[in-house]
Amino acid sequence: MKQTILVLTLLCLAIGFTNPVFGTPPNTWVQTSDGLTAANNVDSFAFSPNYASDNTVFAASSNVFKSMNGGLTWKATTLNKTSGSLAFSSDNVLMAATSSGVYATLDGGVIWNPIHNNLPAAGNTKVVAFSPNYAIDQTIFAGTNANGLYKATWDGNISHLPNWNQVGTIPTSSTQVTRLVFSPNFAADHTVFAGVPTAPGTGRGIYKSTDGGVSWRAINNWNPQRTLSIESLAISPNFPNDGTLFTSLHPGVYESTDGGENWNLLPGADNMLLLALAVSPSYAVDGTVFGAGTLCEGACVTTNGGISWRLMNTGFPPELGMNIRTLAIPPNQSSQPFNLFSGNASAGITTPPVWQMLYQNWRLFLPLTIH
Repeated sequence: MKQTILVLTLLCLAIGFTNPVFGTPPNTWVQTSDGLTAANNVDSFAFSPNYASDNTVFAASSNVFKSMNGGLTWKATTLNKTSGSLAFSSDNVLMAATSSGVYATLDGGVIWNPIHNNLPAAGNTKVVAFSPNYAIDQTIFAGTNANGLYKATWDGNISHLPNWNQVGTIPTSSTQVTRLVFSPNFAADHTVFAGVPTAPGTGRGIYKSTDGGVSWRAINNWNPQRTLSIESLAISPNFPNDGTLFTSLHPGVYESTDGGENWNLLPGADNMLLLALAVSPSYAVDGTVFGAGTLCEGACVTTNGGISWRLMNTGFPPELGMNIRTLAIPPNQSSQPFNLFSGNASAGITTPPVWQMLYQNWRLFLPLTIH
């Protein structure tokens, strides 16, 4: 009896201190959109490197919005430009890919400065990223809508603007690049992956660099073979040991366990289209991956590495449908329970754009397998 009471007490403490709304049961979505409206599509999140202590998170939307209480309430920053991708450096520099170019702030969104001085068609930038080894190599990346991928060396000083240079072999200068994911061991293996949703001929797909983004090669050995658009891309936190990545084509969800060299269609996932993917920080232990898109009616989860998927829409309004744009887990949460963020598009509905849940896999899901 004492052991039971202790376990229940610990679970209540975990819920109380971690959940965005005190007392909400785990695995239940709660809208945390105060300060946002249904018109504010949210395409990505960026968490402060010090999130564990400062609870600061930014959302890319019709502006860049900021929350200093773990996403409960939001305020617009002074950027006042539509953004689609955000990235934090280890020393608190925040970059935003916007409709008017790439901007950076060194003071948490009070002052923004353009850093796209020689980036072609900067207004069509789709994704930005800092090298995980930025403190050493000072490398930044920008994927464009129709001009390929660029990288630059930048010390974060606004008076020293970066000199952007196009990287080669991805696969032409007219390529759109929308996804960038890095090996957790990037400082040692220098491995980064780029997702190309559209390109002439067979140029679309996934590209891999093992020299920090200097050179790239296509890794599109699909089983079964196809040349479809890349919709989402995610990497295992245990990648140095398991070599695992997940990607959703249009449609079809694939997994690679050899660093992207070979891709295999997951069981029953031929018709799944996941516009967002997020891998559990404790994937090596729990085998958990989250997805959002068709057949999920919102969001879904696998706890066996993609063999089967279950719906996880408790708390979501029924009209949410395929409107989830992004899923994200704060960087300080390395084991369960942890918070999962969902960024949504309005798409003509009135659903609030930011939701959270406290995820804990001991809670029973509906006994519904979606394939």
